[in-house]
Parts: sequence; structure tokens; C-alpha cells
Amino acid sequence: MASAKSQVPALVFVFLDENVSRGRVEKLKSAKVPSKYKLEIIPFPKDMERIAIFDFQVVFHLKKRILNRCYGIHQLLYRNPRPIFIFLTADKKFISDAKDGFEIWIKLGNEKKRRRYANRIKLSEGDITFSLDNGYIVNVAKRLIKGGEDDTQQMILDKMIKSLEEFLKE
Repeated sequence: MASAKSQVPALVFVFLDENVSRGRVEKLKSAKVPSKYKLEIIPFPKDMERIAIFDFQVVFHLKKRILNRCYGIHQLLYRNPRPIFIFLTADKKFISDAKDGFEIWIKLGNEKKRRRYANRIKLSEGDITFSLDNGYIVNVAKRLIKGGEDDTQQMILDKMIKSLEEFLKE
């Protein structure tokens, strides 16, 4: 008789932009997602919230959080099942602003900086992609949380939960 093999759930890292990182974001874990996933919520850092940073700098922060060994995510990249990365934002222009910021930043930088980042970070309306030296690709799905200026924190939280449930449904 074959034994039932317990499946390790895929870790789903949910990164929050500063415009959706207010309130009780730990409630995002209440999203009804299949048991094959385990949510890890990563709010926007409070210390970065106080300073105005550009969207391309948020992309650098995402890259650092995923690829820097000190955060504990990098070692999980090669595990099976592969982790899933999601970035939630309410900024409709996040990708275009980040692209514009990168272009200016690279133009103002030196040639070494241009070569280092030009082909390693790709931005599209649906995702952010980081290419590693070994050819490994990390995709971060970008999900837009649509709402109005009058939305309460609870309304935004409900929209984020719905977005996660839709994205991770079987």
C-alpha cells in the first residue's frame, strides 16, 4: 500500500506597496486560498514610508528583499515547489513611473551601473522580473488594487484579499 505523500505548500510572498500597507495587513492571511499555498505578508517598511522614495526604488527594494541572503527568501528560490511572489499596489502608474525612474537613474549613472541593471530588471504591466547571474528568473506578479480616494482601510483590505483569492484560485 502506497503511503500518502504530504505536499509542502508553496510559499507565497505578498509584498505591499506603501499605499496599501496601512491598517491590519495581517488580516490578509485570512484570504481563502487553496491549502497548497502558505501566505507570507511583507508590509512596506515603516522607515521607508516616512521618506519619499520613487517607484523604481521600490523595485530595488523588492529585488533586495528577495535576493539578499539576510532576509531568508533567497535560499528558498531553488526549492520545490518554487515560491510565488506578488506585489500589491493601488498605484495605477506604478510600472510606468518605475520605468521612467529607471531611465533617468541609468542616464545619470555610470556605464557600470547601466550594464549591471539594464538587462536584469524587466517591468511590464503584469509583472516585475529579476534575472540572476546564473540565468534563474524571479517573477513578481503585480496586482493593482483598484479603489477610490474615499476607500477605508477595511475596503482596501477586502479588495486585497479578493485579489489574492482570485490570483491563487485553483
